[in-house]
Amino acid sequence: FVGARLDYYRMSMNTSRTGVLPDEFGSLQNGDVVRMSSTMDEWRVSWTEQVFGAKTTYRDQPLDLRLGLGGVWAHRDLTLHMRTNEDNLRAQDVGIAGDSFYPTARFRAQLRNVALDVEYAISPHLSTGMFDGVQQDLEARVSYTVPFQDVTLFGGFRYSTLEADGLEGGLAYDADLRLDGFQFGVLVNF
Repeated sequence: FVGARLDYYRMSMNTSRTGVLPDEFGSLQNGDVVRMSSTMDEWRVSWTEQVFGAKTTYRDQPLDLRLGLGGVWAHRDLTLHMRTNEDNLRAQDVGIAGDSFYPTARFRAQLRNVALDVEYAISPHLSTGMFDGVQQDLEARVSYTVPFQDVTLFGGFRYSTLEADGLEGGLAYDADLRLDGFQFGVLVNF
């Protein structure tokens, strides 16, 4: 719960819906029916210090409650791929990369080997590269620590807002992105 942490996330997704462009966008034309896919690599380095802790019981089992404050540095390299839906004749890619610093608050409730973690981070104009504006990240995880091992399995939900602007192929863009969805993974402590 406290200390340094290094996280890596790989996102690769295709949209299930198409959209009709109201204006030209790079090589895509007004009225094109477009489908989008995206890939993103994200590296996060964080530090958390505990500011509150309490131990109690729930159904005669030890319940540990903790609250921590800290910070996260995140580097993201995101690529959006837009293609005409039916024929793939026209395409436009947009690359967005940069770093953000987030002050964070983290809460944990742990009952034996099962834990609920909720973390909220906000980056009020503390970004470099193509990211800018206020960025937010909310993550909730349920995890199970394998007894007598340094391995934890987790599943959760993440909701992030990312604002960006820049140039791609000499054309300006302004992006207001929302990333949300389920996540599953393995945490190895050492």
